[in-house]
Amino acid sequence: MPAIIDQTGWILALLGLFPWLFDHYLFNIYSNEGIIDSVLMGMLGIGALLIFIMGGREAGGIGGKVGLGAYACYGIVNLLGDVLSYSRLFALALSSAIIASVINDIAGMLSASIPVLGFILAFWCSWRAMFQYRNGGAERVHTHRKASVRGVLR
Repeated sequence: MPAIIDQTGWILALLGLFPWLFDHYLFNIYSNEGIIDSVLMGMLGIGALLIFIMGGREAGGIGGKVGLGAYACYGIVNLLGDVLSYSRLFALALSSAIIASVINDIAGMLSASIPVLGFILAFWCSWRAMFQYRNGGAERVHTHRKASVRGVLR
């Protein structure tokens, strides 16, 4: 039974939090002062209270129960961080696909107008762009790895 109450707290908190965030910051579907806003905030509050109460049930003293309950409520922040991280990865994949599509379109236009030279030029441009990204990006992002490889090669 405690496991069901644990998950019920998380479900209520998420069903209250995400629609409220989406409406207030993205879509503005309903009035921010209406009954729906109050219901969503109530769901978030009851869910957070259940998470707080059930998060510290294993601890021995009252201080441990309060501390573990507060730490369990902090998991909501971790969840939002995970959502933002996956959104960033999705945006990175989407932008890479768009760049690949543009390079394919350019290669198609060049090969249609100048058949052999267009193919060679498109291949060279994409090859050059790949190595430019690889060499330039790797130095800035992975400076420690580059420095250690240079140290070994000397």
